[in-house]
Amino acid sequence: MNKKIAVSFLFMFAFFLSANSTQAALLTCGGDKTEADCTNAGGTVVTTGSCTSCSISITKTGMTCPSGMTQYANWTSFDSKTCSGGESCNNGNCGEKCIVTTGCTSPSKDWINSVIPKKEVPSCEYTREVISYGGGPSCTSCLDMVKTEPLCDQYPNAYNAYCVDEESEGCAISAVHTRYLSIKWDVCYAIKKIACIGSGEINTSPTATITLPVANQTVSANDSVIFTGTGSDNDSGDTITGYEWRMGNCDDGTLLVSGSIVPNTQTIQFPTTKTIFFKVKDSRNVWSLCDSRTITVAPTLNFWPDVYTVPSGASTMLHWTTTNMASCTATGDWNGSKLANNSETTGDLTASKTYILECFKDSSTKIGNNTGSGIFSITRNVTIDVSSTYSCSGTPPGGTQIMCSGDDIVDATNVEAWDEVSSCTSRKCEYTTVALPVCVPKCTTPDPNTCSGTTIDNGCGTGTCTGTKDCSWREVAP
Repeated sequence: MNKKIAVSFLFMFAFFLSANSTQAALLTCGGDKTEADCTNAGGTVVTTGSCTSCSISITKTGMTCPSGMTQYANWTSFDSKTCSGGESCNNGNCGEKCIVTTGCTSPSKDWINSVIPKKEVPSCEYTREVISYGGGPSCTSCLDMVKTEPLCDQYPNAYNAYCVDEESEGCAISAVHTRYLSIKWDVCYAIKKIACIGSGEINTSPTATITLPVANQTVSANDSVIFTGTGSDNDSGDTITGYEWRMGNCDDGTLLVSGSIVPNTQTIQFPTTKTIFFKVKDSRNVWSLCDSRTITVAPTLNFWPDVYTVPSGASTMLHWTTTNMASCTATGDWNGSKLANNSETTGDLTASKTYILECFKDSSTKIGNNTGSGIFSITRNVTIDVSSTYSCSGTPPGGTQIMCSGDDIVDATNVEAWDEVSSCTSRKCEYTTVALPVCVPKCTTPDPNTCSGTTIDNGCGTGTCTGTKDCSWREVAP
């Protein structure tokens, strides 16, 4: 029984320590205040930069951090605020008067370590109801103005018109007073918040530094760049315990690599323009702000045709590819907007044409023609020439007629005849199949009419004949 009690006591004691350890966690931006102190003061624990502090709403001019706390640097944020609109009505002796006002919701702004002037505070414009008071002519006697309809008729926009006595130079006189409803434009400002911490040593965030490359660079597509990052911390006893390389964004961008030892070196390839971020963490688990480098992949434009010369009436294809370009525009002997990567036919050509293609990095609005930063373009020209002749190529089947449009028909009895037609003035060489005469060989193999040991051509271009006739004797007449 005693052992069970002891175990139970130890468990409760451990739980108590764990719970109080969580509640007693210090705000890591420095000072002697805990997260529980922040909550008890009506604040909210937030991350400012890379450490925790206490967010306090500033609802009145001149309000500062709660007693015993001080503002952490110039960290400020703004919560959005809604200023209401809608129909507003008031009742008076002239009846009910109503106006419609419009509301708005101001934007918010994330935490930033900067003094924010009033003109940069997130805000929006809205309309609100205003009650204004006005005077009028004197009455003969307020006692005679029991009914106010005449006054309401005189002031039709008033919701209340009445006669009151006013003293002037010691005399009692009466005058008309009126109340009106009107609309006024106003500004709806976001709710300001500041970061607060306790007194004592303020924990400064560590510093991350990219030492290589020393500045932003411009490279060709798929080039590799060597990055080296290191970190430091000015707080006594603090050390660098971690690092992260990210692409696209400091905090939630694509994580490339992380570790614990700095300096660290990475080699990164760039098919397209990217920004690389580097940050470090100290031994209090506080992250630094990011250092970054933007590696710009220089835009390229390649523009070419299938062939640079075509016969009259023929066409060719134009091709273009780009890197880091958004759009293209065609001028010269074609026109219109073009995709950044595409192909297009010239159509049939009867004369030489020049095609101009200009591609833009960010939009079709050109600012200069350079390869630096900002919006710029690259231009390429392609000229397609039209020739007066067209060389026949290839091998047509044997036994054809080769025809050049406008020329005489050239008879072809075998494939060699095709080579005799070196050029045509038409857009192409055409051929049609015709019936050929049957060739009768002049000899056979063996050939009894040809002397033995003698070989002759058969006359059809298909082979030779070897003779068998004995020509070694000679017949003599008696």
